[in-house]
Amino acid sequence: MGKSAVAKPTNGSNSVAGALRNFGEHLADNGLRFTSERRAIAVALFETDAHLEAEELLLRLRRSGSRVSRATVYRTLDLLVAARLARKVRLGTDHNLFEHILGRRQHEHMVCIGCGQVIEWFDPQMDRIVERNTKEQGFTATRYTVQVFGRCANCAESDS
Repeated sequence: MGKSAVAKPTNGSNSVAGALRNFGEHLADNGLRFTSERRAIAVALFETDAHLEAEELLLRLRRSGSRVSRATVYRTLDLLVAARLARKVRLGTDHNLFEHILGRRQHEHMVCIGCGQVIEWFDPQMDRIVERNTKEQGFTATRYTVQVFGRCANCAESDS
């Protein structure tokens, strides 16, 4: 797995401008238009390092004056995932969260079941562990995720 485990946007672009260009190409390749609404959604996601629910992104866009529809937000987020410019994760909630992957390496998540805090973490050994185990099983991994649920330091302290 090694380098392939690192989330890489289409055509290797790590800049917002390059990602928007790649997203436009992905849409065109699939017979879709790169509308101003889709551009606004992509930019809003690329400009934050937070894990966002589609509804939260919709609220942010509407607060900034965008008249984008809920359906367009959901469809565009799925298109960004398909273009390998974003990642969809479920972190112990009933909703999917989205995060962009521009310039970001593969990382995992710790989720506090007390306050909901999400902590990103990275261990270079993880790629090697996944690669070794998938190879032993004759399995070809396309992606992986590790999620750890528990209590953050603040919640654990308040429990005492």
